[in-house]
Amino acid sequence: MNLTSLNTKSKIIAAGAVGFLIIVVLLLAIGARDPQKPPIDQTTTQNTFPTPAIKSNFIVPPTTLPANQQPSINQKKQAILSKAISNNSGDVMLIQNSNYNIKYVTSADIFFVTLYNEPLQDFKNSATKWFLDQGLTQNDLCLLNVRFRLATNGLAKNNPNFSSLPTGC
Repeated sequence: MNLTSLNTKSKIIAAGAVGFLIIVVLLLAIGARDPQKPPIDQTTTQNTFPTPAIKSNFIVPPTTLPANQQPSINQKKQAILSKAISNNSGDVMLIQNSNYNIKYVTSADIFFVTLYNEPLQDFKNSATKWFLDQGLTQNDLCLLNVRFRLATNGLAKNNPNFSSLPTGC
């Protein structure tokens, strides 16, 4: 192999590389243009975002309780928690029977009412009455973290419109 042959091969390789780069750049430029999208209007300087539609019947829950209600509800909650029948690592069992149980989960600051049998609404009302009998008002019940849940998938399947919120909230 002589020097002239090597120089010619280098020129061919360089020309091929340059040609390849030109083709890649052209393909990228053509691909960047989307013929389906209209061109962006550069004259508008204001960002316009769609306004989300909010249902008129949607109520945003308060993130904090009003100052005049906070101590009363907390005092009532502490009175309820003092009636615990068992405490298992922060999960406080308040009521346990064959139809429902009421448990307070300390780490999540929530009361869970688990319903085991039908008629669900009757047992949900019974558990709600228990809370009201402890000195809570209906408004207090709505402000506390109280959630109803079903013990089995069968109950959920038979009651697809079951609400996890207390009745009246």
